[in-house]
This record gives sequence, C-alpha cells and structure tokens, in this order.
Amino acid sequence: MSNFIKRLFNVREDEFLVFISFFVFYFLIGLQFSIGLSVSEALFLSHPKVGPGFLPYMYIFNSLVIIVVSMVYGSFTDKMSIPSMFKAVLAFFIGLVFLIRLAISVDIQVMEFPIALPFLHTLFVMFTNMVPNNFRAFYGLYLDVLQSKRLVPIILTGGRYGGIVGGFSIPILVAILGNVANLLYFWIATIVASIFFITAIIPDVSIFSLDSEFSARTKSS
Repeated sequence: MSNFIKRLFNVREDEFLVFISFFVFYFLIGLQFSIGLSVSEALFLSHPKVGPGFLPYMYIFNSLVIIVVSMVYGSFTDKMSIPSMFKAVLAFFIGLVFLIRLAISVDIQVMEFPIALPFLHTLFVMFTNMVPNNFRAFYGLYLDVLQSKRLVPIILTGGRYGGIVGGFSIPILVAILGNVANLLYFWIATIVASIFFITAIIPDVSIFSLDSEFSARTKSS
C-alpha cells in the first residue's frame, strides 16, 4: 500500500512518513472546519434572537475582531518558535470553545441577547483564518521549496477528505452526544489531537526520515 502511494503521488522513500503525518494532520484540520462550521451556523441561524437578519452585523464585528486579534498575534510571532506558536494558537481555541460551550449551557444573555452564539460565529471565522496561516509556516520547517510544490497540494486534499468525513459524521455524532452544542466537545478533542501531532508525531517522523535519508546517501557513496 505504501509503495502504491509513493508511486501515485511521487513521494520519495525518505519523505513518506512526513507526507503521511502532514496528510493526517490536515485531515484533522478539515474535520475541525466541518464541525466548527456546522455547529456555529446551526446554532446561530436557528436562534430567534439572532438568525440570518443579524449576519450583516456579524460580518462587521468579525472584521473588527480579526484586526485586533491579528495585531496581538503579530506581537508574539517574533517571541515564539513556529511550533510553539502553532500549539499556543490551538490551545487558545480550545479554551475559547470550552468557554463558549459553558456560556451556551448557562444561557448567558445581555439584554435578552444570547452573546455566546455571535462569539462562536466569530471564533470559527478566526479559526479558519489563523490555523491555515500557522500550518503554512509549520510545514516550511520540514519541507523545502521543491518538496512543498510537489507534496503540499496533495497534503491539502487531506483537509477536503476531513471535511467530507466531518459532514457525514455530524448526524451520527449528534445522536451520540445528544445535541448540536455538544459537538463543540468533539471539536475540542480533534484540536487536542492536532496538538499531539505537532508535539510528538511530526517531529519524530521527521527525525526518522532524515536518518533514513542519511543512511541511504551513505550506502550509495
């Protein structure tokens, strides 16, 4: 199976583990996009106090929030390594998703307005902007320019497959978890899995691949 994948996608022997790791990693990201989009839109659009009529205001609010968050994010980019920054961003979203889930549970309202749902909508927009940007910086640590041109378009299809799987799994997950809002816990679980990949899986397979490449060059010489 691995040989078939290598021939089909033009993946070299020393790149295979890194390629598979990044593919699975972005599959998880695609899964998160699908779950986050479904939950944020379902809860926002179905609530009588917000709904489609409130969307124009959300676009303005989202833009303002992203500007502020980008300024704060930019102030940390030179102070942290790329993997640490990526993990910090994902941990930041874990905390926000959990807080919003708690706010939904206790039905926090300001002037009879459910503030958790607009913030969830904004959180998802932030997530889809910040995570791909961090991913581009992250894979640049392990793939050179030529490898990126050859492998990254295939790696990114993992996100498509993750989105498809996420879409099909939502009815099953809702039946298991009890309601749409509880899908936020599943979203948190997949983000935790992404942090695990950044911390343990990808660095380890990268070192193994480099060792394999060095051994192959030594034998050929």
